[in-house]
Amino acid sequence: MVTEKASITIESVFDSESKSHRYSLKKVWNDKLKQAAVISIAPSSDSGVSADLTCQLIQNNLNGLGFGGFVLTNLFSQVGCDFKKLKNTDGLHNKDTDKAILASCEKADTIIICWGGTSSKSKVIAKRAEEVVKMITKYASKIHFLSDGTRAELHPLTPALRHHWQLVQAKVTKDVPAGDWNGSVEVVE
Repeated sequence: MVTEKASITIESVFDSESKSHRYSLKKVWNDKLKQAAVISIAPSSDSGVSADLTCQLIQNNLNGLGFGGFVLTNLFSQVGCDFKKLKNTDGLHNKDTDKAILASCEKADTIIICWGGTSSKSKVIAKRAEEVVKMITKYASKIHFLSDGTRAELHPLTPALRHHWQLVQAKVTKDVPAGDWNGSVEVVE
């Protein structure tokens, strides 16, 4: 008989006791392995031990790729915002949102942008995505997208990605293209 043990350290950073903004969610199971900064769309209300499906898929797939942990940040930090119905981004993110994104990117070995196709479907989200990409351009060599081998810039909930991720290096220059941030990456085998 063999007993296998594992521990995961979990740290959630909120704006206050009200938990209206979650700036980051950090999960580490092996600090000796490479760490990822993951940037998605908006946080769920989960923190601590409970995790939504997106977070579970991130953890499982990063573990399968040999990572030892990740820090998840989002374009928008307001917990529970319905990004599919956005008319504007007032109150959905703030300076602390940006600080958390930058801090996670600075410390990470790999940065994974995984907000998927949402920025091509919404001008409001596209504008915010452009702001975030401009902020992290100095880390261009570390920026990757999720791919299924054919398409890039996918979200973890994309059915083809649920059990196997491929990371594709992003081609980021100092002149970030305006508007649609989808389609600026090509899948190279």
